[in-house]
Amino acid sequence: MLSQNALKLADTEKEKLYGAAVASFFENGINKSEPERLEAFRIGWKTAADELPDDIEAKMFSVLSMLATVNPTDKSYKVQIEAGAICEEVMKIIPDHPAAFHYAIHAYDYPPLAPNAIRVAREYYQLAPEVPHALHMPTHIFTRLGYWQESIDLNLRSAAAAWKMPVDGKISNHYFHALDYLVYAYLQQSQYKKAKEISDMLDTLHGQYQSMPQVAYALAAIHGRFALEYQNWDEAANITFTHTDFPWNKFPQYEALVYYAKGIGAGRSKNIKIAEQSLKKLEALQNTFPDAESNKYWINQIEIQKKVVEAWKLYAQNKIKKSIEMMIAAADLEDATSKNPVTPGALLPAREMLGDLFLESNRPKDALVQYELSLKNNPNRFNTLYGAGKSAELIGNNEKAIFYFKELIKLNNNSNRAQIIHAKNFVGNV
Repeated sequence: MLSQNALKLADTEKEKLYGAAVASFFENGINKSEPERLEAFRIGWKTAADELPDDIEAKMFSVLSMLATVNPTDKSYKVQIEAGAICEEVMKIIPDHPAAFHYAIHAYDYPPLAPNAIRVAREYYQLAPEVPHALHMPTHIFTRLGYWQESIDLNLRSAAAAWKMPVDGKISNHYFHALDYLVYAYLQQSQYKKAKEISDMLDTLHGQYQSMPQVAYALAAIHGRFALEYQNWDEAANITFTHTDFPWNKFPQYEALVYYAKGIGAGRSKNIKIAEQSLKKLEALQNTFPDAESNKYWINQIEIQKKVVEAWKLYAQNKIKKSIEMMIAAADLEDATSKNPVTPGALLPAREMLGDLFLESNRPKDALVQYELSLKNNPNRFNTLYGAGKSAELIGNNEKAIFYFKELIKLNNNSNRAQIIHAKNFVGNV
């Protein structure tokens, strides 16, 4: 094993500590799960950082391993806050340290922490203005905060840079990753045509792609996201599975997104048959994951999807009470976990859909509560802002209605969508 050979060659204390940290990931690896190996890796790098308090790179490797072992259900964000603080200390010593910027963004890529990374996000890409990932990473924070134009600007540059940098003759994963975030931002600003161009282009894209999560996620999510954000329910229900030559068997958690979009579209367009087919497919994909701690996150993500599709199916069957109960369960489960960094956000937030369900059920007061809760984790989303404004309007809370409609107009002033026309008319006539 190379790590063991490196340890044997180590002479200095630093070399021994670095070697031991690397080797800790591989020691007794056959009998350890990946989370157990990552935890050993974290301990190894913490030891190195503690023993070498002035070694900045040891600090950075320690931060990286800390973030790799974060519990996605821990809402205290204690580890992330500590990791971010270490990054900020390093930036005081070396103001342009790329790892400190990169890991700070990962540390703060959570709704309550994202404001801490605004400066980092706005400066990081300037350190490496032709590197796709350095251009893209700030948009994690911009997406969290709903800064759509800043996300658009950098993801356009990231995609262009990635296109010029194939990996072993294959289209880079960074290209697809940037496109996914780009489509998400375009849709929040009603830039339908630009988002559609990307969606259509994917179907005609030729060449080999890297077999990586970012590629799988983008290929599975973009078509569904496009249809769902514009509430084209029939279109969503009839999405066809494209890029069948991609190794989807390696990425069942992302393949599930296709059937999640179909299921939502089917439920909302009252196509019970497709909704039931989608539920069966989601169940089958969920069952591909062995029941192990390392798979719990993705098992739960598909469980959320199943509950959402079931809720809309029940709604289509006029079983309103059961539908609402199911959507509440989905929203609570989604709120209990953090999103994976590969995604800019859920295809549709479950709590936003709970607001939709209340609004569809003529319960605007309850809908407003859910929309406002959803906006805390997903600020400046088009459909949530409109839903909040419409709900406030229906209950006679003109102050809130004007606030949410103005926020919507600010982000979509040039759009002629029906929602924007309604918002402008309301604000102009109150």
